[in-house]
Amino acid sequence: MQPKNSIRVAIRLAPVLVIGVLIIATYLMGVLRLVDTRIGDLRMLLSPKAVSEDVVMVAIDDKSLKEIGQWPWLRDTHARLLNRLTEAGARDVFFDVDFAFAGDPADDQRFIDALEQAGGSTYLSAFSQAQTAASNAPFELSYNLPYAPFYALSWPVLVNVPSDPDGLVRHYLFSAPVNGEDLPSAASMLSGVFGPPGEQFTINYSLSPETIPVYSAIDVLQGTVPDAALKGKSVVIGAFALELRDNFAVPVHGIIPGAMVHALATETLAMQLVPRHLTGLASIVLLLATVVIFQTKGRDFSPWMLICQTVLVIATTEVAGLVLFRMQTIQLTTGALYPGFLLYSLWRLGQALDLSQWLIRKSRAEVVNTKRVMEQVFKDSSDMIVVIDHKGAVLNSSRSADFLIRGRPDGQRRLPEAFEGAAMQAIAAHHDGRWSAQGFQEARVEDRVLQYVVTPSFLEVASKARGQGTIHKSIATVSARDVTVLRQKEEQLTYLSNHDERTGALRRPAFLRCLQDQLDAGRSVTVIALNLHRFKTINITFGRDVGDLVLNEVVARLTASENRLSPVVRVSGDRFAVFSVDDADETAPVQIAERIKEMIAAPYVLGDAQAQIGARIGFVSQADPTRASASELLDQAEEALDEAQQLGGTRIQCHEPEQVSRKIRARAIERAMWTAIEQEEFNLVYQPQVSMIDGRLIGVEALLRWTSPTIGKVFPDQFIEIAESNGFIQEIGRWVLKKATRDALHLPSDVEMAVNVSALQMLDADLIGDVQASLRESGLSADRLCLELTESVFMTPSHCVVETMRDLEMLGVSWALDDFGTGYSSLAYLSTLPLRKLKLDKCFTQALGEDAHALTIVRSVVKLCEGMSIELLCEGVETEEHAQLLLAERCTEAQGYYYGKPQSIDDIRRNFLSARQALNAV
Repeated sequence: MQPKNSIRVAIRLAPVLVIGVLIIATYLMGVLRLVDTRIGDLRMLLSPKAVSEDVVMVAIDDKSLKEIGQWPWLRDTHARLLNRLTEAGARDVFFDVDFAFAGDPADDQRFIDALEQAGGSTYLSAFSQAQTAASNAPFELSYNLPYAPFYALSWPVLVNVPSDPDGLVRHYLFSAPVNGEDLPSAASMLSGVFGPPGEQFTINYSLSPETIPVYSAIDVLQGTVPDAALKGKSVVIGAFALELRDNFAVPVHGIIPGAMVHALATETLAMQLVPRHLTGLASIVLLLATVVIFQTKGRDFSPWMLICQTVLVIATTEVAGLVLFRMQTIQLTTGALYPGFLLYSLWRLGQALDLSQWLIRKSRAEVVNTKRVMEQVFKDSSDMIVVIDHKGAVLNSSRSADFLIRGRPDGQRRLPEAFEGAAMQAIAAHHDGRWSAQGFQEARVEDRVLQYVVTPSFLEVASKARGQGTIHKSIATVSARDVTVLRQKEEQLTYLSNHDERTGALRRPAFLRCLQDQLDAGRSVTVIALNLHRFKTINITFGRDVGDLVLNEVVARLTASENRLSPVVRVSGDRFAVFSVDDADETAPVQIAERIKEMIAAPYVLGDAQAQIGARIGFVSQADPTRASASELLDQAEEALDEAQQLGGTRIQCHEPEQVSRKIRARAIERAMWTAIEQEEFNLVYQPQVSMIDGRLIGVEALLRWTSPTIGKVFPDQFIEIAESNGFIQEIGRWVLKKATRDALHLPSDVEMAVNVSALQMLDADLIGDVQASLRESGLSADRLCLELTESVFMTPSHCVVETMRDLEMLGVSWALDDFGTGYSSLAYLSTLPLRKLKLDKCFTQALGEDAHALTIVRSVVKLCEGMSIELLCEGVETEEHAQLLLAERCTEAQGYYYGKPQSIDDIRRNFLSARQALNAV
């Protein structure tokens, strides 16, 4: 560090050293103690607390004195009071009363008897005082101890209370030597907390005296105070009447009885709320650190800023001190901050007065420099700035404005007429007091667009006439900038925001605005959306550059004036849309679509080659312009186009609201499906499978049901297909397996649980793992689970399906083929499957008695099952006739409404198991 810098740092830190020495000296001399004491009192005032209520006061008050008699009372009265407290179950009793002398022998004996009955839980006052008040006698202490017979049956406790120099009682003794013995204080004995002999502690006056229970002595004697109020309490008996003059001045609460001082001191010890005082060195360090920061950072001195910063530091510190006292009963010593910051502020103010003259000289130099810099900035400004007077003559200008200024034959330099006229109007308005700030205006000068603003003002100039001082001269400042390039870019951006850059077609928002204008005008419209068929082939074959030429040609053909169509919108890559306004004699919308289709199908010449594409078209017509908005009409046309694309080829499709409704519901079902399991919207019902021979329940089939809170009841044929398409069928299937295997445990062990399995579960999901997990978690035996799959699984032969079936069969799970006879019918493939059961579709069962061929098919299936040793279960049995015909053909197992509708597992138990129990009883 250079010597000059060292000297400069030393000068700046000199106040820190001086203030530090002064504050530390005053702190060591105890001068700041009174400040810290007062701050501590304020913190107690701001932190009121309730006492523990373990201490109870019995007041010798004015009421008691009038009832019992003048003071001092007979010892008999104290004896009766002690007996009453002992009977009520008081833990201990402290008499803040002088019992140093003997009284009436009979009364003393009664008090001795009361002390014996209390059993050593009574504390009597002991205190020291000056032996004589004579000014010429040497100072000696005398000690007042309880009368010897009382002393022998009680505990003497010290009741002396020291006061501070300001006359307030803030401290209390743990104990003090009396006649050569260390005598504990009343608060220490009552609380059971003791300290070093002769040491004092601070009473916590944040404890509120109002929260200490106080009872009149006469009320205790007369038995009006309930025993519950005294039982287990430490009782302090003392003077409350003013004429007894046992009062002390204390912080926070003012004048309070001496007995209350003992009670608050007891609660302070018992509740462990003795304030702990931190050393003042921490606040001195904070003071000096803050002054250092002010000295090193605060170069631009401001008295108000110094005051605000000082108040902020002190306030923050005091708030921290208050919080610390409230939470930890710690008194932060902050008295050094106030005189320290006062000294520093006075020093800074004095320093500022010396600097004022130097600052004035400095400001004058800055004005000159600023004027010189501003003149240079004015001349070199990229914006055009011209100052003219009230006659239009140019007074000053920047170099960039040279091309604006025109010279005249009379030698005057003038602005173009547009600028000069605006300036003259502004000067006139300003002179009359009518002028208000104006926004930017634009004017074209030659091939440039200039944005400008005019600001009138006055110049003060010296008057040529004697004695007139200065006069005001009206001027105007014209500030302009060249925005030609900006406006060109804005026009380009505006075009690109409304038009497709590649084809020049409209963008969607611009097209919708045009369409909405027609609807607002009350016109009927037809919106046509089209997609280019085989356009992808042209892109691949000839390249994207040629593809772009085709797109441009499509837009040109659609925009041709003879077509009487709206501007074209490019919806996406090769998708466009137009609309036509329908007049009374307008061609039908289908014919318009046909004309567009033919227009698009005309050959495209691509250099030496030709190409041909087609168009798929969807359209929607609206005669009532208030029914749908422009956006909704375009969406409907695109939905019709989607339908045309699904149908294939080059088709024209009209918008059909029914198809839209189905799609909307399908989308709603798909959205609701993702949370249906989590929201417990799915549930299972079970259709019984019975033996037609004796009606016995042999199994149940789990059937999935869904009731959504948003879309209502959803049937399986509506949501299963959607679940298979989006893959959610795997989650549903997993949930059904777990639920069904758990519910199967509520059925007899010979009743089978049948669960349907989808093709997607067989092909893609870990079906084996799901089945194993469900059986393991539920505890269901594998031979009670039958998995049903439909013939559609085998439409696409896959060896993995058969392998999965065999793996699960090895675990003990059986397989059934559902809806047999309605799907894939390869008997050769059927023979390779590990099936235990066929379920004949209900269409054959319900045709019995009406169609002779149905009975023939049933007989054939029965023989097939008998030949392959496969069980047969007939579905759709709804009448007794069906059951009798099937029994006649040796069919023994059935399922249908005749035996029971799908129902809950509890209904299955109620309807079938009770019948089984009755049958077993017979």
